[in-house]
Amino acid sequence: SPDGSQGSVRIHQDALVYAGLFASAESAQLPVGSGRQFYFHVARGAITANDMQLSAGDALQLTDIPMLTLSHGVDAEVLVFDLLR
Repeated sequence: SPDGSQGSVRIHQDALVYAGLFASAESAQLPVGSGRQFYFHVARGAITANDMQLSAGDALQLTDIPMLTLSHGVDAEVLVFDLLR
């Protein structure tokens, strides 16, 4: 994070980086703030992101959307970069 809040690593950028592990019924929603964009990468496994089926190596750049919704992971490991647009 830019400020090291909540024990996160300070990266000296206006960016947040999230990592997640998903299996079967697990899901998550991340709101996309005003003036922000998400870069989403599937490191391994498969997952549904905003109703799109993705698998290892796939990525999305998400702009002009209010929410990133992740669900139906199959041994999925994902990274989400919350960046200034």
